[in-house]
Amino acid sequence: MTDFLTVVLMLPEDTEQRKQITQALGFGSEFHGARVTAMALGDEISVVERLEDELSNDTVGRIRAEVESMPLPDWMNEPEVANADQSEPFL
Repeated sequence: MTDFLTVVLMLPEDTEQRKQITQALGFGSEFHGARVTAMALGDEISVVERLEDELSNDTVGRIRAEVESMPLPDWMNEPEVANADQSEPFL
């Protein structure tokens, strides 16, 4: 299994600061050897926590096991992803 870390950042109101953050941590960028492989607007951890509250433990456990056993897509292993065009910010 590949290790992933999910982080939720509360973005500043300043549009220039938001732009700098989303460019620095944009899809495909690298940060201390880690690669950004996904992004979403909003607090997705809170969404998952609410789904866990609504779904049965068996369903949540089955989905977690399925996701953990999924192979990485080929593009995640390609070096050019790290050089993705970051000229347009995510926000």
